[in-house]
Amino acid sequence: IALSFCAFGQVIITQIPPNPVRFSVDDLWDITIINNDVAKRVYLKGTLKDEFGSEILNSHTTDFELGAGVKRIDKLTARTENTVYNANNHSASIISKFNNLPYGKYTLCVYAYDIENNDLLGESCIEHESQPVTPPMLVLPDYCQEINTKLPLFSWLAPVPEILGQEVFYDFKLAEVMPGQSN
Repeated sequence: IALSFCAFGQVIITQIPPNPVRFSVDDLWDITIINNDVAKRVYLKGTLKDEFGSEILNSHTTDFELGAGVKRIDKLTARTENTVYNANNHSASIISKFNNLPYGKYTLCVYAYDIENNDLLGESCIEHESQPVTPPMLVLPDYCQEINTKLPLFSWLAPVPEILGQEVFYDFKLAEVMPGQSN
């Protein structure tokens, strides 16, 4: 796992790389901040760009207290206040609809600003490769096929791509479709 940090003045930001198979805007705020200065109120700004440098989205958080020392930040500490999606970027519509990135390489940047004077206190950018997985696909029986056996056999294709070391778990629910119900 690659971590990135950038010292800018008295604040150092270290980003935690997001999961390669799923992404949420809140993943931008998965960081550690080292504040070598006095406590202050700050807000975070995050950007996501595609491999060509085109901005997909920018987002910012509500302000919060950043004390001196090391502070672990996540979506509970830094709540997203506003996200603007670039209407001219195809990936932006996918993220806003499905809350996930299409396959590809991206740059995630986080900036910390002093709420009092809007001074940039620190920044960090990391490269991220998204590898979303497909859902399992039913092989047997055919979709909507009527089954008239007490011990039916079900078979499906596993999600792809396979991520090394990641276990796959399934929740399987079998229900009878009653007359008048849709599939």
